[in-house]
Parts: sequence; C-alpha cells; structure tokens
Amino acid sequence: MSITHYLVNDSGSAIDITGYVRRGWTLEEKAEEGAVAMSSVTLDDPNMDLTVRGHRAFYSVESTAGTENIVYYGFVADQKVRRGDIKGGREWEITLADINSLLFKRVMTGSDTNRPAETDVARIEWLLTTDEGNAFNGTPTNVSTASPVNMDAYDYRGQMASQVIDDCAQQSGANWYLQYSVTDGDEILWYGSSDLSTYPSTLSLSNDPADLDTDQMSAGTATVWPLSEDTTLTIDPSRVYSGLYANWDGGATYRRHSTTETLYTWRRDAVMDWPNVHTAAKAQARADAQIPLLALPDERLVTTVTLPASLAHELRPGMSLDVKAMHLPDFTTAKSCRIMSRKVKQFGLDAYSMELELSPIAYQPIYTATVDASGDLGLFYATNSVLLSYSTTYYFEVSGYSVEGSTEDYAWSWTTGLSTGDLFDDIHPWITVGTYSTADTLATGETLSSNAATGGWTNATPGLTRGTFTTKNASGGWSESDPQTFGAGQAVVGHVYPNTWRWTVKYWTLTRPPSWAV
Repeated sequence: MSITHYLVNDSGSAIDITGYVRRGWTLEEKAEEGAVAMSSVTLDDPNMDLTVRGHRAFYSVESTAGTENIVYYGFVADQKVRRGDIKGGREWEITLADINSLLFKRVMTGSDTNRPAETDVARIEWLLTTDEGNAFNGTPTNVSTASPVNMDAYDYRGQMASQVIDDCAQQSGANWYLQYSVTDGDEILWYGSSDLSTYPSTLSLSNDPADLDTDQMSAGTATVWPLSEDTTLTIDPSRVYSGLYANWDGGATYRRHSTTETLYTWRRDAVMDWPNVHTAAKAQARADAQIPLLALPDERLVTTVTLPASLAHELRPGMSLDVKAMHLPDFTTAKSCRIMSRKVKQFGLDAYSMELELSPIAYQPIYTATVDASGDLGLFYATNSVLLSYSTTYYFEVSGYSVEGSTEDYAWSWTTGLSTGDLFDDIHPWITVGTYSTADTLATGETLSSNAATGGWTNATPGLTRGTFTTKNASGGWSESDPQTFGAGQAVVGHVYPNTWRWTVKYWTLTRPPSWAV
C-alpha cells in the first residue's frame, strides 16, 4: 500500500502533503444528481510551514491500484487552525468538498445560453462546449446519447451550470455527477440513465458462502468479495406519490398513476414547480417521466467492504456491480446496483475499508411507445418493436390517460408477467400473445389461430398482439372493422374507451413487475 495525498498550492503545483495528514482519515465521494459529499482531514504542521488555501484541489493516489488510481478528489472548503496536540506547532482541520462541487462554481453568461427548443442530449453537449462547462468537458465524455427527450426553449443566463444539467435530468430522468480521469487528467461529466452499461466494476459482492473463495481473497485475486455482517437495506416510502401536480410557466398539469394507487391502497399527491418549462406538451412529458420514479420507494443498501490496496480503484462512486445478500428481500439472487456514495479509509498497512451506499438499478424498459387513439377501439401497433425471446419472462405495463379536449385527469395502467406458454390473465381477456413469423391479416371476427396464437408462445420469435378478444384464448376474434396486417414481432395495444386517450406500452425483462422497477 502506498497512499500519497496532494494539495495544490498557490502557484498551481501539486505538493505531497502525505507527511502532514494524520492517520484515521475518512474521505467520501458521491455519484447522485450532483450531490456534494463533505469530509474532514486533520493536518499536523509542527514546523508551521504549511499553507492551505480554500477552493484548492486535494486528492489522494494509491500507487498500487492500476491506472485509474485516484482514491479521492475534492476541494478545500473551511479551515480551522489551532495549537492542538502539536507543541510549538499547529494543526489544520480542513473540510473537503468532493469533485461535484466543481459543478456549482460557474454562472451561465453567454448569449448562446438562450437556448432554442432541443433535446436534453443536445443541451448537455452544448453546455460542455461553453466556457462555463469546459471545466468538466474531459475525455472520455460519459454523456449518454440514448433516448433523448425534447425540451422547451429557455434562457439560462444567470443560472449555474449545475442548474442546466438538473433541468435536463428532470426532463429525462438521468443521473449526473463528476468523475476524475487520471489517464486524461480531466474532470468528466457523467450524464445518463442509471441502467446504462457504462462504468461497470469487475467485482461483485455477496454473503453467500458458495460465492466466496478464501484462497483468492487472501491472494487479492478474487472477483467476489464479502459483505459486512451489518449490511442493511433501508426502504423509505416517503418519496412515493401516486399523483403529481406540476406548475409550469403558463399553467399546470396533473398526472395520476393507478398502479401506485392500487399498490399502496391510497392516493398521495406531490406538487412541483417547473419555471423552465413553457409548453403543456413538455410539462406533460416531464410529469410522465417523473410519475414512474415517484412510484418507487427509495431503497439503499449500506455495507462495508475491505479490499486490498491494489483493488481500491474497482469500487468507485458511480460504478455498477452485482450484489447478493441472502438475508435481504429481493437480494437472494444477484441484483445490479450502483455505488451512490463511498467512504474510504485505511485498513491496516495494505488495505482499504470502504463503506458503500448502493442503490438497486431501476432498469428502463427494453421497448416503449406512445400513441393517441380514439373511437370505440383505441388502437396502436409498432412495426419495428423488439422481438421477444421464447425463454424469457417479460413484464408488461400499459398505461393511458384521457386527452379529450383539455381534460388530463386520470391515468389508467396495469402490469402483468408472462412466461413461456402463458397467455394474459382473465382480468384483461382482450390481451393475447401470438407468433408472427410472417405477416398476417385479421379482419372483423377473425381469430389468431392461423398463426397458432391461441396456444401462447410457439417459437423463438413470438410477437405481442392486443385485440378485443372475449376470452384469454382469443376466441372472440378481432373487433376492428378494417382488416389489420401484422408482421413478425409487432406489438399492438388497444382498449374500448369513448374518448381520446394517450397510451404507452412498455415491457421489461426483470424479476419483478415494472411498478417496482421503472
């Protein structure tokens, strides 16, 4: 183990202050929506020759931990200087703000800050080209371009760079924080959904004896490391809401989620203010992105892991990894989590103790689509949906709300699981699953039997079909008056409602329904 602590001095040079840092230090970093972790370090200064300046960088390097060997990166905040236990000298107690504090230093001033309507991705990419955002425009750029969402035009002049990112994240549901790259010597913005494959750890954690190899752990080569005995899962329902009333610049919108209401047997509303949103369409889109997140209790798993110094870089804030905890609900099989916070300290001469706060990854659906439909049968089908796997269990959610005139009053949704050979349940008999290896046309009253759909999954690439069938075995036939052609893997949703409704269909490959996992 070879830890070196550095402090950037007045001339901008990094000086080695390892000899000043008192043992017993603990350093914390966060990776959650720009949150800043605060730490405290004591520096012994017997010769009174040390100068500490606020806002200067402080970082720690573990030389045995590979290329990306930064154990901590932050900036000096408050300093307390006193005689302490140093006779004839002094000690410094310095507060440190982690790397995310860099996001809150610059205010937006340029004329290009008056942004046109664009996607969240385009807005973040623009921010990184500005003088204000250049401080964290490192390489590689960890800004996900997947699933961009539309945003209203807005003038951000006078707001902080962090507020631009937060505005985009509220519209898209993305997480955001800063990382430091030793390879490139840059601060880097991470922006994207938590379920991205970006930034995985090579390690996993478990308290299942069958997963642990004591010989490999002793040699420092293990890829599975034990959870601490006090590993605790906290489930906080205080953020769960079934309804959202959002004030925007020009009006307000309200959304309800009936799945949440049913799950918790009550309605509970949240109120939010979005002054940066200027149109009803964008307000509705933001509310629709927030409602599924508000359906989830905040789950946090806290554990302590002891790793050899050479592996200190493998459990960094923001990384994803698999966690298995045999004593916790829903963790008896490995579950993907992200490290939202890490507190690191020395453990003996050649190891580190890391207290981790982990959040289960809320996976996004592998397919989602939205359509407005009206008449006796609201109908939608997607010609390029993802083909479903024969052997995989899927969870589906179909939701809708009335958009008749100015009415946006009620959200209707349901979720269900589907396994090999299954059809949907009797509660929703108009749902069926069929196989479409080639195109097929259904006219009024026709069934799906021409493609053996009544038996459920029949081959490796079945499609999802929804019609108005009187039984779950599809014996009622298609009720739409016009023939409809479906190709391989097409997804169709429909339901009898007299008004115009906006429908969204999603499906996941998860171990529990999406009302708990979106």
